[in-house]
Amino acid sequence: MKQELLNLKEKLKKVFIPAYLQEMEKMAKREDPLGFKVLSNTLDKVVVKKIQEINEENVKLYNLQDRIYAFIRWYYQHIEPKNAINIYSNDLINFIEKMAVWYELRYPDYEIDKKVHYGKVTKQINEVMFGSQNPYIDKNFDQNSDVRIIDWDAFYNTRTFMNGLTKYEASFLKRPKYQEIVYWEKNRSAHLHLTSKGHIERSEYMDCVVPGISNKDLEGLHIKTAVDWLKERDAVFPENCELVEAIRDYENAVYAKEELLNCVMYRILERGGNRIGPRRAFLFAKEFQRNIDIPLKYGLDTSDPNLRLFVNEYLKAGGFQTLECYTNYFSRKNDSSKLDTMSIERFLQLKEINGKIFYTEEESALHQRLVNVINSQIPVEEIHVLEETNEEKIKRLRIERKLEKARNRVNQ
Repeated sequence: MKQELLNLKEKLKKVFIPAYLQEMEKMAKREDPLGFKVLSNTLDKVVVKKIQEINEENVKLYNLQDRIYAFIRWYYQHIEPKNAINIYSNDLINFIEKMAVWYELRYPDYEIDKKVHYGKVTKQINEVMFGSQNPYIDKNFDQNSDVRIIDWDAFYNTRTFMNGLTKYEASFLKRPKYQEIVYWEKNRSAHLHLTSKGHIERSEYMDCVVPGISNKDLEGLHIKTAVDWLKERDAVFPENCELVEAIRDYENAVYAKEELLNCVMYRILERGGNRIGPRRAFLFAKEFQRNIDIPLKYGLDTSDPNLRLFVNEYLKAGGFQTLECYTNYFSRKNDSSKLDTMSIERFLQLKEINGKIFYTEEESALHQRLVNVINSQIPVEEIHVLEETNEEKIKRLRIERKLEKARNRVNQ
C-alpha cells in the first residue's frame, strides 16, 4: 500500500504541478494597473514567482516594480534567510505600501500641486483637517482656537507615523547597529566589545589567538580598521569569524534600510502616476535624503504643461541638466515597451512654458532685474553691494549663465 501511495503521488506531480505552474505564469502576465497583485493566497504565489525570477540582468531594467521585487528577494536572502516564508505573507510589500500611503495622506494631490509646480490650488489641507471643513473641529473648537493654525504636514510627521507602527513594522526602519560583543571564534573566549557604530571599546584575550599583538592595539579602532590591520599581519581568521560577520551584517542592515526607503519612493512614483507621482516622490527624496534624480528620471511627461516649472524646482535643488530621463514612462503600453530618453538640457531647449516663452515667472523676474541694472547709470558692483543678498547673487549668476547659453544658441 505504501508503494501504491508513492506511485500515486508521482502521478499527481506529473499532472498537477505543470498545470499549476502554467496557470501561475498566465496570471503573472495579466495586466496589473495598481502595480501590485491583489493580496490573496493564490496571487501571493505569483508575487513570489516574480521575486524569484528577478536576477542581476532584470535589476538593470527601468521597471519600478522590478526594482521593488529585486529588493524583496535580496532582503530574504541576506537579512532574514531563515524567514523567507514571510515572502508569502507580503510583510515587506505591505510595509512599503503603508509608508507610501502615509506620504500620500500627508501630501494629497492638491498640496503637491501647490508645493512643487505652483499650479491652481483648489483646497487647503490645513482647512480640511483643522478648519471649517472638518465637522469635529468646527463643533468642538472656536474660531480662535490654536488647533486651527496647525500645519498638517508638520503634524503628521515622520515620528508620528513611526509611533503608530507595530514593533515588527518599525523594525524595518530601525537604525543599524553593531552587536555589542563579537567573538573571534564561536564558543571561544577571545572577543571584542563594540559601540553601536563599530568602535572597539575593549579587547579581551585577542592576544591569545593572534600572535604578536596586544589587546591595547585593537582598542579604539573601528572594527573594519581592526580586521584590515589583522589581515596585514597575516592573522589566520577562523571560519565564520564573528568579526567579519559583524561587518557584513551591519553593512547589509544599512543597505536594507536605504533600499527600503528607495522602494517607498518607487511606490510613491507608481501610485501617483505620470504627474503627481514624480512630484510627491521628489518631496520624499528631499525629506529622506534619497536621490532626487529618480523622480525626474521617471517624471518627464512631455504632455505636462507645468513640467518646465517642475524641472526648475529640480535644478534649484541641485539637479543636473545632463540627467537622462525616460520620456513618458507612465504612458508605455506594457512593461517591456522600449522607452526613449531625453536629457534635461535638451528638454530645456525644446519645451516652452505656454508656447511662447522659455522662462518661468521667477526667471523672468530675475531677467528683468538684471536688465534694469544694466540699463541704469549706477555701476553694477555698487548695486550688488547695496542691495544684493547672497541668495539673490546666486539667482542672478544662474540667470546670467542661462542668458549666455541662449545667446550662444542664437549665434549658432
